[in-house]
Amino acid sequence: MIALIDMLSAHTLRIGALLELSACFMANFLFMTSSGIAIFQAFHEQPDMRGMPVDKKAYEEKIKLAVAAVRSIGMASNVAALMWALGALFILGFAVKITSDVWYSSQHRLFRYGGNFLYTGATLDFIWTLINLAVWTSVINYLKAPDEVIAHFLQGGFFTFGVIAYKCLIGFQSLLYGVSFLLLDLYHPEGGSTCLAWTLFYSWTACGVIVLVTNFLPLPVFLTLATPLLLAYTVSVLLSIILTVAWSFTIEPVVNRHLAKDPEDVEMEHGMYGNVMPSASVQPLYSATSGSMWPSSVMGSYGPVAHAGPHGVGMATVKDRRGGEDETSTRQSSHAVLP
Repeated sequence: MIALIDMLSAHTLRIGALLELSACFMANFLFMTSSGIAIFQAFHEQPDMRGMPVDKKAYEEKIKLAVAAVRSIGMASNVAALMWALGALFILGFAVKITSDVWYSSQHRLFRYGGNFLYTGATLDFIWTLINLAVWTSVINYLKAPDEVIAHFLQGGFFTFGVIAYKCLIGFQSLLYGVSFLLLDLYHPEGGSTCLAWTLFYSWTACGVIVLVTNFLPLPVFLTLATPLLLAYTVSVLLSIILTVAWSFTIEPVVNRHLAKDPEDVEMEHGMYGNVMPSASVQPLYSATSGSMWPSSVMGSYGPVAHAGPHGVGMATVKDRRGGEDETSTRQSSHAVLP
């Protein structure tokens, strides 16, 4: 059980991206093969919504298509929504994993910004997938209802208002993902794939802009441009998730190598030696062993100096954090020894 938890913890980003990719392919396949667009046309193209004459026979045909689509893809879409929510949860777990580690606080400021943006974006991702899951779970209750009940259900805008709510979240989540992936890659000590990171930035940004523009278009304009906008969104989100899967296999192993460090070692590395400022004044330090004089500024930048040794070697006594015993660490000075 512990081994399984460790395995999942080490592959959170990869598992999450793969789950979201599978759910995205599944949802788009179901939507396109079952006239899923009719589900939204049942609400948008009502005579009292458009404010213009509508061919009633054509509208009735769309209602029939919408009812048939709900019956055919309702259960499968609920499964896809559940997979997408689990994927978002795993990505959120990756964000929590890196932002809560001791190593994270010692990294470049822009890398930490990337981690915070990823955490916020993954949170929005998880929230909208929960809304989507709630919508399709509610649909299951209507699968065996008469056609007239399902038609009234669709005409009431249940699907449409739910989509508008979570597409606002998708837009901001996409923008945050693009920035966070770029910063995490560029400012990591090793990095994953800079080319992929920049491509992710552009693809996720395009996806976010398309979604936000679609949400705030006037209804007549939206109905006119519905097909190209839907196609552009589908292509951009599929491309973004595919690239995220590829990038996750380059960046997560690198991140795991740094997170695997002992927290005490990281604290010693960045706390004891990384934050010690070299002395501004040069004061002679006498070595009883060699009889030579050592400038304290030379040894001051290496940590707490107890005494200086011969042949350019500084001897420092450090309290061992684990065993509780004093141990003497020897550090070779790279500076020239002053007489």
